[in-house]
Amino acid sequence: GARVLARARDMEGRNEPARDEAARSPASSPAVARAYTLTIWGIALGILIQAVATVVWALAIGNAQLFKDGVDWVYDVALYGIAAIVFGRDARIERLAAVAIGAVMAVAGLHTLYDLWDKIVRPRPIEVWTLGFAAASAIVIAVLVVGALWRFRRENNPVIKATWLSSRNDTISTTGF
Repeated sequence: GARVLARARDMEGRNEPARDEAARSPASSPAVARAYTLTIWGIALGILIQAVATVVWALAIGNAQLFKDGVDWVYDVALYGIAAIVFGRDARIERLAAVAIGAVMAVAGLHTLYDLWDKIVRPRPIEVWTLGFAAASAIVIAVLVVGALWRFRRENNPVIKATWLSSRNDTISTTGF
């Protein structure tokens, strides 16, 4: 029954996928998709909490270097938020997300270039405790993110795979392992 009907549709050319369907990412099971989305939102929220805590602490002690480190976490929050919003959407939304991700990365890059220029123009001493806190928090967060995404490491969906690989590589570059 069903095979015969499918074969008949194939022969008539009506079983070709629509353009949008062909451009979509491989589908994940609904349970995996829900778990991934919740995990990504959880990661974004956790990093946002870290960012706010760092910025509040920096403002309380008047430390510009720590303030910059806290603000830098906002880029991660934005990227994970975009990944959570676009996951499972159609190709058009994924293309728009790619533009948004490019914009976030451009702003982050310009912010880094500004900070480098500022350090050259107005050198400031390295604060060991601040640097240590920033490095330790980056390592802890990188390891926690990889731990949260570990269950998705073998998924074929390109958004999931990209998130996993990016987080894994971030952990490697942050820890030096």
